Amino acid sequence: MCHSLSGLMMLFLPPQYLLCRLYVYAVVIVGLVMTWQLVPALPKWRFGDYGDIGITVYLIIVGFWFYSEYPVAVLAPIFFADPSGAVIGKWASRNLPEYNPTWVGKKTVIGSLAVFVVTFLTLYRPLAFIPRLLTSLATMLVEGFGGKFDNLYIALLRIMEHSETACEVGAPPGNPSSRNSSGACPVALYGVIIPNIAQLLEFLFQFDEKHISLFAARKLCHAGSGFAMLFLTPHLFVNRLYIYGVVVLSLAMTWSLIPGIPNWRFGAYEDPGITIYLLVVGFWYFMELPIAVLAPVFFADPAGAVVGKWASANIPSFNPPWIGKKTVLGSAAVFAVAFVSLHTPTSLLPRLLVSLVIAVAEALGSSFSSKAMMTTVSLVPDIDLPVPVGVLLMALEGVFLLVLQFDKRHISNFAARKLCHAGTGLLMLCLNSKYIINRLFIYALVVVSLTMTWELTPKLPNWRFGIYGDVGITIYLLVVGLWYYVQLPIVVLAPVFFADPAGAVVGRWATRNVPEFNPPWVGSKTVLGSAAVLIVAFFTLHSPARVLPRLLVAVITAMVEAIGGKYDNLCITAVVLTAWWAVTDA
Repeated sequence: MCHSLSGLMMLFLPPQYLLCRLYVYAVVIVGLVMTWQLVPALPKWRFGDYGDIGITVYLIIVGFWFYSEYPVAVLAPIFFADPSGAVIGKWASRNLPEYNPTWVGKKTVIGSLAVFVVTFLTLYRPLAFIPRLLTSLATMLVEGFGGKFDNLYIALLRIMEHSETACEVGAPPGNPSSRNSSGACPVALYGVIIPNIAQLLEFLFQFDEKHISLFAARKLCHAGSGFAMLFLTPHLFVNRLYIYGVVVLSLAMTWSLIPGIPNWRFGAYEDPGITIYLLVVGFWYFMELPIAVLAPVFFADPAGAVVGKWASANIPSFNPPWIGKKTVLGSAAVFAVAFVSLHTPTSLLPRLLVSLVIAVAEALGSSFSSKAMMTTVSLVPDIDLPVPVGVLLMALEGVFLLVLQFDKRHISNFAARKLCHAGTGLLMLCLNSKYIINRLFIYALVVVSLTMTWELTPKLPNWRFGIYGDVGITIYLLVVGLWYYVQLPIVVLAPVFFADPAGAVVGRWATRNVPEFNPPWVGSKTVLGSAAVLIVAFFTLHSPARVLPRLLVAVITAMVEAIGGKYDNLCITAVVLTAWWAVTDA
């Protein structure tokens, strides 16, 4: 009764009025204080447990909804569908048990049918019959599988539905009055249904152990969630919010951060594959990058795994392994799917090369864990200088940066940028991350440099070789700061410090002096410049040690540096970190 009647009351409180919002905020705060017993004088709800997840999620959703000024009518299924399912399900179990068997945990058939019917009748949108039917079905399924988090899952569906359908005439989700005819919804109504169904299938992959194997569940979840995301444009805030929720919840499951939420049945504890996939997706939506660019990530790897496994079982003579457990036909499938699904480049030769690199990288990513490739020999020494020597180097670094910033007469902007990139990298190779004084110096350097780059303090000028909010400098600084914070071996970042500047310097020199031997091949990236990146990466890579794997990682480094654009530092970091992590089992 509290669930449904409080919801009924809120339907009469327009979130556009400050007084209504303040009242709901007060109810939410008091409700949370009682639920979590934060104030001894306030008793706990008699119908709830300490820290009750259901009540907590309900209150947070309501508070967020009023804060965002969304139409409260959108939440009607949360207010009425869940209680009606519980009441009718309990009544039917007592009076008609033969017609009301359980189908998911304690959820019963008639109870879930009540959720379906009430959702269909109370939906704010969509209005068309088929989408409304499918949305009601989706709500019923997430309520069945959601357990304690059923309110959260239903709310996520409501957010998606309302956001996508409200924008069909160009209106922001929380302000229907501002609609006009000039807008256009980025995703059609049926484009909303497809992601919903895809997310529901993930619940089936998690719980239907009888019909779906672990291998099939993992690959279907991989490709299915990717397919759903292709319909969720990152430019809509509600889509980003939804993805953040999925990422956080999935990471909590993968790392077993919340005792009440089990791990994915098809994943290991701290599964690196799932973790990286989720972090990439979350970062992509945070940056609001075109999601279609990730299509090879969504489909190439599952295609290779499925084709490789099928071919090994049915035509093993045509499908020998070539790198670790990766097979020829499996990698061929990765290559083919990557070629078809790549967003760019569009011309044939670069597209073939990028697809080849993807296929090799996919094979190489798992092969490093084999026992035959576990030895690592760094060609760049791992330096551990005494603290006094490190302090002297810090002082020299300060002088070095001052010269680069102010000596405009002798040092061009291009030279200053590349010298700063490589010079600070060389310094950091000498400052071991295990010493707190070294870490504090790097943190200070990162904070001051970011302040200059983003012009947060008027008294500090920007770097003369950078622009406001320079993406390259920002990523470089964040990578370095994170590296010292986690206390990883700095020598692993050597290719980030030296490969990119080497490619830029060699490429520019060759374009001026031997242009006939240095044509561009990807955008403004030239052949000799990328060759320099490859060579420097090969000699500065920390791992792997064997020639062929090392060469392949160097090739991939050169490729991602070429196609990475402003994000080349991040791309190179991802490659060298993956290679080091895989080889050392870090």
